[in-house]
Amino acid sequence: MPLVWRQRPDIHCTIAGADMPESVLLLAAPGVEMIGPVPDCGILFDRTRLSIAPLRFGAGVKGKVLDSMAAGVPCVMTPIAAEGMELPKDFADATGETAEALAALIVSLHDDSATHARMARVGRHFIRERHDHARIIEALGRIAEDTRVKRQAR
Repeated sequence: MPLVWRQRPDIHCTIAGADMPESVLLLAAPGVEMIGPVPDCGILFDRTRLSIAPLRFGAGVKGKVLDSMAAGVPCVMTPIAAEGMELPKDFADATGETAEALAALIVSLHDDSATHARMARVGRHFIRERHDHARIIEALGRIAEDTRVKRQAR
């Protein structure tokens, strides 16, 4: 955030999450709010302009990135945070590897209302198309039926 604050000292940062290590808790300072675990991210996203997923390691689908998109909150992320999700091409615009790149993306996406609105729209559409519960259940039903048919054919 220091790189962001050099350009936009008014941007506020909220850090949420369970079991934060002492090293993270020590980051609390003016402009940084530490709130710990959040049982309902919707409440947090209602007051959030964008989220940040600066992951350096990890695998699979990153639930908080998807939660952010579902809430219409664009997410600035590292390639590791985007990994494994086949995100829309538009999200390449919100992905950076270095602290400098992430800071530039945070400021740009925070300040550019048109891009922010587009990313929010694309994120919500992506969730509806790829992660909707009804579609997932339907797909699982097709897989189960295909498996049943193949077993009967043996």
